Amino acid sequence: MATNKVVNSNDNSLRQQRFNTIVDENRDRVSRIARVYAGVDAEDLVQEILMQVWRSLPGYDQKAKLSTWCYRIALNTAISWKRDATRAKRRRPENRVATEHLPSQTNFSNEAKLLDRFLGSLSEIDRAVLLMYLDDLTNQEIAESIGVSDGAIRTRISRIRDQLKNWEANDGES
Repeated sequence: MATNKVVNSNDNSLRQQRFNTIVDENRDRVSRIARVYAGVDAEDLVQEILMQVWRSLPGYDQKAKLSTWCYRIALNTAISWKRDATRAKRRRPENRVATEHLPSQTNFSNEAKLLDRFLGSLSEIDRAVLLMYLDDLTNQEIAESIGVSDGAIRTRISRIRDQLKNWEANDGES
């Protein structure tokens, strides 16, 4: 029984180390996703994403890169969050991961504000694709995260570019 406790302690220590690495490497991405999907509730969504990453960590099978796996969890959590009409009733967790070091929406440049408005005009899937594209993920990584083919991602990116051109001409200047 004592051996079991030592193994569990080591497992928890490794899990905590891996979680800390994920948080450090994906902080900006998670923050951007939360800002786009939750607006003023971004900090709460960041916490929800981090809790979901923690819960899912034991099931990580290393088939995808850790960053791609984290992205998928973040996007799925954000999409569910947005669809959840009762999010205002959620209790805030007592043990929160510090988020004061995450980028703030109040420091946006004009270009970033325009991008934020454009992202808000996209469907959930297109928004996710564009966020990953802007984070320099490859088409293959984006495809794995979304669960579609590489060709489908190329097509979506092309259509998003066309939408952006039309949006800039019609809406972006207003």
